[in-house]
Amino acid sequence: MAKRPCRDFDNATMLVTQLKKKHEFGIIWKLEDYSICSKLSEITSGMFSGGPKSYSWQFKMDTTKNDDSTSDDYDGYLDDDEYDDTESPIKATEVYLMLKELGDENDQRKINVQIKVSIVGRNNSGNLFWEKDVEKYDISFKDFSEKGVRLFKLRSGQLSSYIVNDALKIHCAITTFKGLKNVVVDAPSQQ
Repeated sequence: MAKRPCRDFDNATMLVTQLKKKHEFGIIWKLEDYSICSKLSEITSGMFSGGPKSYSWQFKMDTTKNDDSTSDDYDGYLDDDEYDDTESPIKATEVYLMLKELGDENDQRKINVQIKVSIVGRNNSGNLFWEKDVEKYDISFKDFSEKGVRLFKLRSGQLSSYIVNDALKIHCAITTFKGLKNVVVDAPSQQ
């Protein structure tokens, strides 16, 4: 039985699906009087615009008492020296980004977003205390509007080490994507 000759892969191409970048913007939420605000169960920022069709966004911060989450539920490096684990009750702080309005009536669409979140040092000097990347694809507008995307969850004792002059500054660089596109690219060499 004769074998077929192997094809040459040098000229091969492949079809790749990529996201089309739409809009990029950044926002800093400065929460002043943090010592007072942290005693509230929920705090929301004012609405701000950014992205396609002037989407309307909002931050939400939840402070939970008696948090019984495991350490896997938290973001950041949790070292025993960084917070007092004997704090009673243990409090956790979660920060969410919510997309409140799309700028049109099409509330059935799916949202694709990449977010780089960081806690910023004095005078927006760029010395970041902490940062994280969050990627969400095909999230429904309803979920984004009602629940939001969790940016981070930190123990309140750990978060307090990031407070400067009784203020917390959270920076978000947000990239929204228009949708998917098919692109033909050269296949990697099979050598």
